[in-house]
Amino acid sequence: SDMESSDVQGAAMHLILAMAASTDGIAENDMLANQESICDSLLFTMQNHAHEPEIQLRGCLVFACLAGASSDNSRVADGSLSGAMLMVLNAMGNHRDSLPIQKAGMQALYHQCALSVHAEANKRTLMETKLDNGLSGIDIILRGIEKLQEDYIGSEWACKICWYLTSSEDLVKASANTPLHDAVIPICNRHMINPAATGLVE
Repeated sequence: SDMESSDVQGAAMHLILAMAASTDGIAENDMLANQESICDSLLFTMQNHAHEPEIQLRGCLVFACLAGASSDNSRVADGSLSGAMLMVLNAMGNHRDSLPIQKAGMQALYHQCALSVHAEANKRTLMETKLDNGLSGIDIILRGIEKLQEDYIGSEWACKICWYLTSSEDLVKASANTPLHDAVIPICNRHMINPAATGLVE
């Protein structure tokens, strides 16, 4: 069936990515507003094609777009209530050697924690999530940081995630016993003299 065809599903994901949010910033032009079934279909496809890198890459990018769009238009369902963050973490965990997936996943996590209409809940989900393989959400971020250390844009998203995870007292306490913040210092040192990485260093 079409659901089992990675080629068909990959093409559909590519189309959805193109539609994920308006490019003009006008909420009324978001083509996926009020389309919660889209997120369900994305999650189903990513789950059933977990080892297809192109599907996982596009899925992460779509969820990044939807999370960003939901901050301007609450009618855009970004999948936060259906397990989008868990799916992104699984994609990063299953494709730890893929730089594009690590980068897209980090972008999605950043948007989910910073821009999503459900950002506060997403930050706590990230801190509390445990994958089936025993890794935590923080473990996935740490592995992503290691993979992205030469990529200042992906590294900037990682640093911003760390910053957002200190936005409230309970999150500070929860992250205090993790090596997350220690991992940020080498990133800053590595990109300190790169003019393009000003946002990262800040």
